[in-house]
Amino acid sequence: MAASLKLSKFDSPNFEDVTLFRSIVGALQYLSLTRPDISFSVNKVCQFMYSPKLPHWSAVKRILRYLKGTINYGVHFSSQSPFILQAYSDADWAGCPDDRRSTGGFCTFLGTYLISWSSKKQKTIARSSTEAEYKSVATSAAELIWLQNVIRELDLPLSQAPILWCDNIGATYLAANPV
Repeated sequence: MAASLKLSKFDSPNFEDVTLFRSIVGALQYLSLTRPDISFSVNKVCQFMYSPKLPHWSAVKRILRYLKGTINYGVHFSSQSPFILQAYSDADWAGCPDDRRSTGGFCTFLGTYLISWSSKKQKTIARSSTEAEYKSVATSAAELIWLQNVIRELDLPLSQAPILWCDNIGATYLAANPV
């Protein structure tokens, strides 16, 4: 799904078979546990489970066509990867055309392997891109701390402190400010 695609709950006709829509989207939610490449798209269509429209159904069919062409993709692990914990955080400021809330997300890597990811609509409306990014950084930092504690409890040493990457200068400065 193109990141610029804006799905709305208002401006199109209803999709008649709501049960089919919910059934397929529910199955896609389970599939996204081992296919993080579809997480963003599945998150987008999940927002319209209560009242799907025709463009939402078109988006679901596009996800299914993508899955058909990438049947051998998935999460694979090897013991040759370095033992470094790092996360990437991002947010789209006021990305939802209906309620103007931002969607924040992160992906966490252990070495070169993706081990945790999330994409959620933020609970409050951000007043700036810096605020939206900062909220996403805070969620990512909490996940990194939790994963670091899990790794420590397993008596596995990390070769360096976890790294959190963010692409917003304002949010980076705000997070680094001890005040």
